[in-house]
Amino acid sequence: MGDKTWENLSHAATLSNAFDYACEGVKDLGFDFCSFLSWNSLHPHPVLLSTCPAAWVERYTARNYAECDPRVGACRRSLLPVCWTDALFADTPQLWQEAQAHGLRCGVSQGSHSTGVFSVFSVARGEPTLCTHELYEKAGDIQLLGTFLHIHQAQDARQQTLELHLSAREIEVLQWTSHGKCAEDVAKILGLSCSTVNFHLRNAMTKLGVHNKVAAVARAVKLGLIAES
Repeated sequence: MGDKTWENLSHAATLSNAFDYACEGVKDLGFDFCSFLSWNSLHPHPVLLSTCPAAWVERYTARNYAECDPRVGACRRSLLPVCWTDALFADTPQLWQEAQAHGLRCGVSQGSHSTGVFSVFSVARGEPTLCTHELYEKAGDIQLLGTFLHIHQAQDARQQTLELHLSAREIEVLQWTSHGKCAEDVAKILGLSCSTVNFHLRNAMTKLGVHNKVAAVARAVKLGLIAES
C-alpha cells in the first residue's frame, strides 16, 4: 500500500473519511470490497460501513445477520485475522451461500477491541482464493487499516459519552434506583419531593435514550456512570 493512504488515514477528520481512504488501501491490497462493522456501549445496534454490493448489504441488515455472523463471533474471541472458510460458516450455511452469491467468496476479517467498543474490519473479493503466503504478506496492513477505523469509532463513542453529561443529582437518583429504591424511597433518602425525583429520572432517561428507569439504570451501569449494585 502507498504512503499516501497512511497519510490520508492519519489526517482523516471523521470515520466516514477514514473509511473512504481505507477503501483505497484495500484496492491496493488486491481486494474488491471492504466493510467496517462496529458496536459501542451507547447504541445497541451496530454501525455498518460497506462497499459490498448494495443488495447484499440490504440483505445482511434486514436479516440482522450480524447477530449470527461467525466472523463476528470469531473476532470477538481473538485478535488474529479470520479467514473465510466453509468450516467457519458450518453453522450458518445460508449466510455463506448468500454472501458467495453476491461475489463475496474470499475474504479476511480483523477484530479490534477497546473499552466499550468492538469492531470488525473485513476485506473481500470474488477470486482468486487467498493463500497462506498472501495472508501472511497482507495481514499486517489489514489489521492496521482496521485499527485506524476502530480508533475513529472509539473517539466518537468517547465524545458521545461526554456529551451525555448526566448531572450529579441525576446520577445520584439513578444510583439509588439501581438499589431497588422506588421514587418515594429516593425522595426520603435525598430529602426531595417525589415529583423532583421523577423529574431527574425523566431527564436521565431522555439523555440516555431509553424509555424506562430499568433501562436507564442498565445503560448508566454499562457506560460506567454509576456503580453496578
